[in-house]
Amino acid sequence: MIPYELKQRCVEARSSMTARQVYNEIFLPEYNGKGMDFTTFRRRLAEWRNKCNAPTETLEAGTFPGMTAHAATVQVDGDGNITQAWVKQHSQISVDDYIEAINDYVEVRQIGGEIKSGEDMLEIPLFDMHFGVAKLADYEDILKEILAIVEKGYDEINVIIGQDVLHNNDMRGHTAKGTCIDKVNFKEAWGDAWTFFCNLLDTCLVNSPSVNVRFSKGNHDECSSWCFFKALEAAYPQARFDDVMAPRKFIWWEGNFIGYGHCEYTTSADKLLRDFALDFPMEFGTAICREIHTGHFHRESIDDGIMVRRLASAVPTDEWSNNNGFMGVHKRFQLFTYAPGRLKSIYYV
Repeated sequence: MIPYELKQRCVEARSSMTARQVYNEIFLPEYNGKGMDFTTFRRRLAEWRNKCNAPTETLEAGTFPGMTAHAATVQVDGDGNITQAWVKQHSQISVDDYIEAINDYVEVRQIGGEIKSGEDMLEIPLFDMHFGVAKLADYEDILKEILAIVEKGYDEINVIIGQDVLHNNDMRGHTAKGTCIDKVNFKEAWGDAWTFFCNLLDTCLVNSPSVNVRFSKGNHDECSSWCFFKALEAAYPQARFDDVMAPRKFIWWEGNFIGYGHCEYTTSADKLLRDFALDFPMEFGTAICREIHTGHFHRESIDDGIMVRRLASAVPTDEWSNNNGFMGVHKRFQLFTYAPGRLKSIYYV
């Protein structure tokens, strides 16, 4: 997008220069053309002369930090005073900066030493971490507790990643649907999440001969967390990665069916049960133990019978949680261990 300030300078220069001079001496050196030839520029310049009437103080007042104004529309009263202004702006952040930063993280992780094993299966569903709102420091003690549990050794470990692990879906503070929310430091959020999960996966891979890392999309970070997931896949060829983009998925181990998904659109336990049973009739019908684990609401709830659990989160209270009255919920995650055909234990961390 062409910065608003550049448009203004071109308009001001037109009073003493020809359109060709403005194009050659002001527009091209700064904007480098970007594919705009002189004929197009001359037409656009005429449009800018009619629209570039917002004073600098108006633009500065309506432009957010880290953003650049590229257009504005104003409403004036009968005396010519501006009464309202709509300032269009875009992020100054370069996507290339993030690509470079991410590439710095991704290298094959070397895992050495003897691999422990065990008789049980461990499920690690860390839903709604919202890195960006949460910092690595918020989860350091929780990570230590999780690693101590992992170090007991298991036949299989299943780590679920996604489900709003990152607060934003892009660098401009949007969710996956494009809703504008509180913008976080995306680079810092990515780095904190990377450090957390690398510590977790390093430990998992020496405490089980079978480590599965499973993607589960959230409503905040469907794209950004999937890319994060694929970066981890490149770094950990020793694990098995399931990157399928589906709203409902499942884990099957020794007669245990564990369905999982963010399931933000389904609030009824009965409907959740129906959806998983219809999606996976063979596995659901033949299981001895059936569990369904979902996220999104940052608070724990349980429906008896077929166990349908909304899992809690340890994320610090943000504006959304505050608006929904979730200030008093337990700030914690849950880990589950299974023996053949039964849920064996639940760890609160």
